Amino acid sequence: MSTKELASKEDDVGYRKPPRSTQFAKGRSGNPRGRPPGAKNTTTLIKEAFDETVTTRVNGRPRSITKQEMALRQLANGAARGDAKALKLLMKYAPVMSEIAPELAADSDPTPKRRYVVIMPDNGRDPELTERLYKAKREAREKYYASLRAKEAQHKDNQGIDMDQPSPAEHDG
Repeated sequence: MSTKELASKEDDVGYRKPPRSTQFAKGRSGNPRGRPPGAKNTTTLIKEAFDETVTTRVNGRPRSITKQEMALRQLANGAARGDAKALKLLMKYAPVMSEIAPELAADSDPTPKRRYVVIMPDNGRDPELTERLYKAKREAREKYYASLRAKEAQHKDNQGIDMDQPSPAEHDG
């Protein structure tokens, strides 16, 4: 008989086999008293921290705003100054914010609002982001000019002007 065979199962100690004396007894929890009542999880603590109000100056006047609004304002200001990290973070959450915004503004009118794409100078840190911004700008411009052409065509149709006919000024010419 080898020494391994002589060792009892209770003495086996090694990887994923802690000593019997340190294991929990059957039917006993590792957290017997559980979470104390009133203890808050991280999400609740963050929500409470962001819901606190602070007084700051906005356009020269003291104004009471939440810490969340303050943080978002600082992030937007950083992006406007050209801070690449702030801009990248805003661009990451922009689709989420644009999907939520219409639901939050239930009483707003349904007419589409103008949207602007701001292109910051490329500092070579994130060429992929810069390319995506330029692409968005091109697409927005193409969409805008296409809508202008459609409105112009509709306007001429409403006035009874045939686009294929030369204008009277061209006829006299």
